[in-house]
This record gives sequence, structure tokens and C-alpha cells, in this order.
Amino acid sequence: MGAIHASATTEDLMRLADAIAVANEAHHGTLLAESQPGQGATFIVELPAS
Repeated sequence: MGAIHASATTEDLMRLADAIAVANEAHHGTLLAESQPGQGATFIVELPAS
């Protein structure tokens, strides 16, 4: 998945929702987001080792 910009489409946001669901439900992980206005966002995916 590429970068999501302020002009993200509905399709881009649906892909992000799918990624969150896969990380959470299928792999028992988390997807964290950190954002600062005008600075963009950082997404962190955490998955268990086992």
C-alpha cells in the first residue's frame, strides 16, 4: 500500500481498513497511527512473534 495523502479516495481508505482488520483479526496484532497536522502520519504494525 502506498502513501495516503490528504486527497485519499474512498478506495484508499477501504484498503487501510482492510489492513487494520487483517492485523487485528487474522494475526492478533495492532495497527497504530500517529499524526501531527501538516507533518503527515506514521503507521506502526505490531504482530506477535508466534
